[in-house]
Amino acid sequence: MKVTIPNYDSRNGWIDVEHKLLYVEYREDIPFAAITAFYVPEADKPYWRKVYWDFFPNGGDTNDMRYYENGSGGSLEEGINACKFAKPVEVWISSEIVIKGEFVNAVFLPKPKGDPFKEAQETPSYIYCKKCNEYYDEYP
Repeated sequence: MKVTIPNYDSRNGWIDVEHKLLYVEYREDIPFAAITAFYVPEADKPYWRKVYWDFFPNGGDTNDMRYYENGSGGSLEEGINACKFAKPVEVWISSEIVIKGEFVNAVFLPKPKGDPFKEAQETPSYIYCKKCNEYYDEYP
């Protein structure tokens, strides 16, 4: 599945970048984490670069979803490591990605529950409010 993610380019301003959606993890029926990959043609050896994303309902509001780029690196060919969840967690994994190891307590979905980026807004950072027990894109 392909998704479009806005990205800021210092030469061109905001541009839409096409990514391959590789993995989505859901908690309480909403996206919690995702892995995508975008093509890097200008590299010495062009490749697909993986990007890791965190999702959260801003202030606990599931109608105000945010996503944060948690990091990037590694190629599509390297695959991803399986997760060992303490409780059952729904996950969707693209057939294009190699899984290293075995998942524990994963409930595999046949397809993602839509485009997790479509109804969410990117944020440059997020914080946890210990008093509220919620995540926010800025101090509450």
